[in-house]
Amino acid sequence: MSSPPLTPRTAREEILRAFEHDLRIPVANILGFVDLLRDTAPTPYTGEQLEFFERIEDNCRTLLAMCDRLRVTARTPDA
Repeated sequence: MSSPPLTPRTAREEILRAFEHDLRIPVANILGFVDLLRDTAPTPYTGEQLEFFERIEDNCRTLLAMCDRLRVTARTPDA
């Protein structure tokens, strides 16, 4: 049994679903792990370690914002 032909709209929707799962979810998990590390430290972190956490969070948030913009663009009919 063959699959129906893939239309541009269907292809876009499939790519978007894969994108959501394969990129957004892992990045959100990284942010959660950073929070967990901060909250469960047996000893206080050094200033340098806290800077690394901030850099990770900033980069993850930047990537999530880019994902959001791409998702909005992908859902625009003329995109």
